[in-house]
Amino acid sequence: MPRMFLLAPILVFFANPAWAHELEDGAVERDCQIVIFPDRVEIQYSLEMNAKTRDQVALAAKESKGKSKNSEKRTGLPSFPTTDPEELRKQWDDFRKEFATTLAEKIEVRIDGKQAKPMPARSETIEKHSISLEFVLTIKHVVTSAGQSIEVTDKNFTENAGYLRIAMKGRRKVKIANSTVPPIVSSLERTPWEEFTVKQQQKRRQAKARFFLAP
Repeated sequence: MPRMFLLAPILVFFANPAWAHELEDGAVERDCQIVIFPDRVEIQYSLEMNAKTRDQVALAAKESKGKSKNSEKRTGLPSFPTTDPEELRKQWDDFRKEFATTLAEKIEVRIDGKQAKPMPARSETIEKHSISLEFVLTIKHVVTSAGQSIEVTDKNFTENAGYLRIAMKGRRKVKIANSTVPPIVSSLERTPWEEFTVKQQQKRRQAKARFFLAP
């Protein structure tokens, strides 16, 4: 999965709709990189899926919010397959923009036991070996030298195959201690979700640590 970090707008060209890395139906591959800055918590989230899975996820999200199935055409969801590059780009961009809020709502964050709400900040659609949707969610929070605890639980895609990797690191004098996850997502194996027990899956959806501002 391509590395994320949305530092500048990227112009994406969908020149070839036959991507080399087409995932199976229902599979979603995800990386969740948590970065704690002195003034905020940032969740850098990258996901990949095929077009059929994307449309199923979009429809499920709309139904969970009480929207009618008949709303598909009005909200940009494709009603038929297409190979037109411009239409393909629009489909992925429409989904990304609408899904950002749903993604944020299903990531539970607690700082010192108190719930903190991630908010969508920015996102991009990127084409490399496949289509990758990348999101940045933020929580405003001032880090102190006293130290605090953080717990992040990802409740997205609980019924989907694929994999999930979560990591946490500090930046700009923020130090991480007693973390249950490594600092960088790329250090983790892309282990298929189905190889874990239910208990193991629950554990892999979660990251816990203490953090503080170094002198």
